Amino acid sequence: VLDPCSGKGDAVIGMVREWWTEQKRENGSVRLYGCEMEETRFKALKENETHGLRWGRFNALHGDAFSLTWSKANLSILYANPPFDTDPSSARRLEEKFLRRLTPMLYSGGALVFVLPYYAIKYSAETIAKNYTNVHVVRFPDEDFSADPKAKAYKRAIVVGEKHSTLDEADPEILALLANAAEDWRNIPATWDRPLVKAA
Repeated sequence: VLDPCSGKGDAVIGMVREWWTEQKRENGSVRLYGCEMEETRFKALKENETHGLRWGRFNALHGDAFSLTWSKANLSILYANPPFDTDPSSARRLEEKFLRRLTPMLYSGGALVFVLPYYAIKYSAETIAKNYTNVHVVRFPDEDFSADPKAKAYKRAIVVGEKHSTLDEADPEILALLANAAEDWRNIPATWDRPLVKAA
């Protein structure tokens, strides 16, 4: 499992604890890589690496996720919750920049869990529709879409998909699904009646 923007690591650690039994975590069959660039958050992530979980396969990495290299596509789950912003150097959405960089690290059949503002989905639609199948979208609770300027409303959705070999043309059904989600957050279900991903 890779979280390229881990912060303190609370989200991805909670996800791993929820999906895998303590026995599997402790016997080393689950490997977690968390990357964080900011110094204070990395120190907290390192603390979680040392004390937060009782396993030896949690690797806290300090640095830019774009400097990560993988010898082969061997990740089973990519949990991507990148900065919600535009890249000043290219005018592209940062969410899409992260997705394009990290998608090749997933093996075929691996799972994407992609957290981003619903309106930014359209900028990643083609990448998702070319590289993933079994795509679905869920959103955060209504409070995250508050119109109150004082509220911390990030308008987040989660796009989940299963990695496959890259298609020459984007899947039109997936493009339509993502376009509908990006048009209005009310088009996105707040609940899902099956697991987001299958944890081995």
